[in-house]
Amino acid sequence: MANKYVLSFEEACTITGDDANAIPKGSKSTIAFHKMEVIEKAQNKLDKFVPDYSDSSQRKWYCWLWFNPSVGAFVFYFTIYTYTYTNLGSRFCYKTEKTAEFMTKQHIGLLNEIMSRE
Repeated sequence: MANKYVLSFEEACTITGDDANAIPKGSKSTIAFHKMEVIEKAQNKLDKFVPDYSDSSQRKWYCWLWFNPSVGAFVFYFTIYTYTYTNLGSRFCYKTEKTAEFMTKQHIGLLNEIMSRE
C-alpha cells in the first residue's frame, strides 16, 4: 500500500490482529511503549518490512527527538538510517525516511509519554 500510514493504535490493532483492549498494566510510559510497539509492527507489516539486524546492508530509518524547553516536550528533530547489525538498534525503525518522519510526527504524543517515565 503506497503512502498508507497507521494513524492510531486502534487501526494498528486491526492490521496486526492484536486486541486493542489487552493493554498491559503499568505506568503511563509502559502503556505508551506497548502502543508504539504495536503501531510500529503494523506500519512495518503494511510496508512489508522486517528489520533484520543481521543484514548490514538493510537501511533502518528512525528519528531523533529533541527536547524543546519552550514547549516542554520532545519534538521531531531529524531522520537518519543505520545499517546496523548489532544487538542494539533503534527501537522504532521503518523502511523509508518519509515513513519514519511521518510516524514520529503522527505519534509524538506517545513518544513523549514513553520519555516521561510516569
